[in-house]
Amino acid sequence: MSAPERRDPQDAVFAPEELLRALPTPCYVYDEAQLRTRAARLRSAFSWSAGFRAWFPVRALPNPTVLRILREEGQGALCVTAGEYRLALASGFSPESIRFAPEFPTDAELAVPAADLVLDDGGLLLRLERERPLPARLGLRLRPEPDRSFHKAEVTRFGMRTGELLDTAQELRLKGVREVGLSAMLGLGLRDPEAFSALARALFTCAAALHDSFGLQVSYCCLGGGLPVAHRRTERDADIAAVSRGVQAEFSRIMEPSGLGGVPVETGLGRWLTAHAGILLTTVTGVKRGAQDWLGVDVSRADLLRPELYGTYHHISVLGDDRVDGRRRYAIGDRIPEPREPFGQRLLPECRRGARLVIHDVGAYGASMGYSYGLTPHCAEYLYQADGTLRCIRRAQREDELFSTLDENPDFTAPAETPSGQAESQRPSEG
Repeated sequence: MSAPERRDPQDAVFAPEELLRALPTPCYVYDEAQLRTRAARLRSAFSWSAGFRAWFPVRALPNPTVLRILREEGQGALCVTAGEYRLALASGFSPESIRFAPEFPTDAELAVPAADLVLDDGGLLLRLERERPLPARLGLRLRPEPDRSFHKAEVTRFGMRTGELLDTAQELRLKGVREVGLSAMLGLGLRDPEAFSALARALFTCAAALHDSFGLQVSYCCLGGGLPVAHRRTERDADIAAVSRGVQAEFSRIMEPSGLGGVPVETGLGRWLTAHAGILLTTVTGVKRGAQDWLGVDVSRADLLRPELYGTYHHISVLGDDRVDGRRRYAIGDRIPEPREPFGQRLLPECRRGARLVIHDVGAYGASMGYSYGLTPHCAEYLYQADGTLRCIRRAQREDELFSTLDENPDFTAPAETPSGQAESQRPSEG
């Protein structure tokens, strides 16, 4: 059995320091080589499954350049909104390589002409028929019964319980649908490979029931996402090889005896695929000394929401400074004055204004969850390419673009007013 991965104990980054120092901050940087390597490892782990397909959740990193890289590596695009569906098409995915799986879709989203549609709720069937003809194949999302391996599944809202799913499948058969796909989405970050074996067991058992009881053809069984990644030095990534072995054992036990040995197993991994391939660069803008030392940085919670929203930990290092002796504990605060530090506290080498910090493992659900609290424009994104060069793949948002949808758009070309009302450009020069 292969040992689970360990995080590199050093504060290493994937791009040369001199290249990263030349970038304006804040900004995200992604590593093309890691994206491709991770995708290849996933393919290799599930190579036993004929027709294996990995689906990347577009919401994890919705950048066309990154999506094209993953498309080249054989990934499909997993979309949950009409906007993501349009982005996937624009990024070169064929309609057959896009899976559309909205949870609470609008009527307009149900009308999206997706070739691969997943229903999260049996009640959507009537609404779907009003918007478009039923496709020859539909996907159904299973909400597995609580299991000791993933006991929190009882509170997840995604999908249908087994009884509702079987009733929906029976209704589809009566309406002429002969082919269904099965998927699940726990999204709990479970580290035990047995959790995914249990999930596979639930999916495969349901697939066998659809085949044996209703005569339906099962086109795929997708395990969804939820594999965790290591954010702390003491943590380990989920062992994808061990996960695959557990799934394969359940497949051999349930699917093959039911005559379903040719059904592809699929995944919908986001964090496991791209988290380690992204860093967020930021510059220290100020230092406060006191009972608690503070570092102010030019990145804000609007650029990286996950720590505040979910309490997630992201390793932070000082670019080019890996000293261990003399480290100080800093609370790291951003430009938006809120009582809680958005990025927590870290032991770091002593920092001064101008130092560059690296926030690690932000390649999934980082930039994509950015928002505009404090009227802070979204930062730029760069790709460290396989040839060793940096490429800007999303420019920083301009301040005026924050107001582009207002009925009264502020004039950013006007000179700023001083407190006395005199235009800044009209003030006499000093001296």
